[in-house]
Amino acid sequence: MLAGDWGGALVVLASTGTSVYLASALYERRPAAWWIAAGLAAAWTISAVITFSRVPLVDYGDAIGMPPESLRILAAMGDLTWVTIASILAIGAPYFAYLVYAKRFYRGDTSSSGPRARTSTESPGAVSPSSATRM
Repeated sequence: MLAGDWGGALVVLASTGTSVYLASALYERRPAAWWIAAGLAAAWTISAVITFSRVPLVDYGDAIGMPPESLRILAAMGDLTWVTIASILAIGAPYFAYLVYAKRFYRGDTSSSGPRARTSTESPGAVSPSSATRM
């Protein structure tokens, strides 16, 4: 549990900063970015599975400030632990599989792995001889 009222805000701030870095680094196909994305995907999925296997959904809803009426409706649905965990895995597993598939694009020399800048003599739709061989 994070101490004080600022703990959650600090986690969100750190996640935002990491996401900004990853957006740029993944676009440039940096191998380190792939490892960070894969690690975060695994960590968040494992964390969610552990959380919802130990904490009933109604207790979790109460902790995050759900209105009492919503908590009553949630409680009337019964134990949703297996549904919650199955949903987490149904999202996390395909995402991780996609990351494993995408890994092939994050290997080798990183100096030329980013998007190629257009030269001043190229038109926006032009295909250079070097890029034509990559197609």
